[in-house]
Amino acid sequence: MINLLPWREEVTRSKRRQLVTRIALLPIVVLLGAGGMFLLEYRNQVQLQQQLNVINTQVNVLKQAHADAVDLQQKQQLWRDKLSLLHHYQALREQPLPLDILPHKPAMQGVHLLLYSCQLSACEINGVVRKIHQLRPFMDELSHVPSVEELQIKQLLPDRGNNETLFTLSFQLVSDAL
Repeated sequence: MINLLPWREEVTRSKRRQLVTRIALLPIVVLLGAGGMFLLEYRNQVQLQQQLNVINTQVNVLKQAHADAVDLQQKQQLWRDKLSLLHHYQALREQPLPLDILPHKPAMQGVHLLLYSCQLSACEINGVVRKIHQLRPFMDELSHVPSVEELQIKQLLPDRGNNETLFTLSFQLVSDAL
């Protein structure tokens, strides 16, 4: 058969080559596109993982700082409790009455002291007096001491058997006496 139109055959071959090329290039383009997308997604995943690692590091630092703060707060509370307990026991502690505030012998005539003590600035004197009027000079002398304030008779109990009177005096010592 004689080909009268060779250019048609040439066009047909050219179209076949183009079709084969397009069919062959399509999977290559798809593979390149998929590979590019994979690389972009992989790079995105790496960046996200790095950001997650930074955030986890910061969270761990904050957790440690919080734990340290809670520990410090517990230690401070423990010290506050200890200090409060120490203040409580110090307030309950009895201290001896400073002897330089007691009156001299003439005012003490007939007055016998049984107990005298101070808890911080609150002081008490317990004693016995033979006659109730003998307590007056003792209290007058004690009230003139500059470091004694709020002197008062807290209790008077007559002891009928010994013909004596038990007394309790209370007063406050100002801070310079302590």
